[in-house]
Amino acid sequence: MILAKIRSEYKPGIKVKNRGARNNPLALKVTLMKLKSQAIGLESIPIEEREYFYLSFISNEIGYNQEGKEFRDKPIFLCKEWSVGKCVDWLAQKWSLINKNNQSDKPKLILTSEGLLINNDDDSKKCCEKQSNNLIISNVIVSTDLLILTYLEI
Repeated sequence: MILAKIRSEYKPGIKVKNRGARNNPLALKVTLMKLKSQAIGLESIPIEEREYFYLSFISNEIGYNQEGKEFRDKPIFLCKEWSVGKCVDWLAQKWSLINKNNQSDKPKLILTSEGLLINNDDDSKKCCEKQSNNLIISNVIVSTDLLILTYLEI
């Protein structure tokens, strides 16, 4: 459902922006330079601890009527030392999204990637318990990736 919504935004035959091919270091460097010049984030994060991504918020029927707050491809930076939960908390505060992750019976606001949604194998649950640095080291996410912020029933 969420993947269908993402893909519906990009019309067939139109090439989606290059997010930096993992096997092309020059393309990754150019994309990262462009991203760094536009990225939004907490300015107190030291430059050497920043990781740069594109972020899209996709609302859905379980998402507390947040449809008007949807956005696509916002350039952001996060601290690689933060846990994914702290990243979600900061992003929710920055874009005024409802975050009830501390209540067990409510839909959770999660930060994921298209790859994790495609695999659909509890990695999204594991992802929430890790530090972003560990996800980068293990190549679950790569700098310049598109991250997705959405609500899921977990």
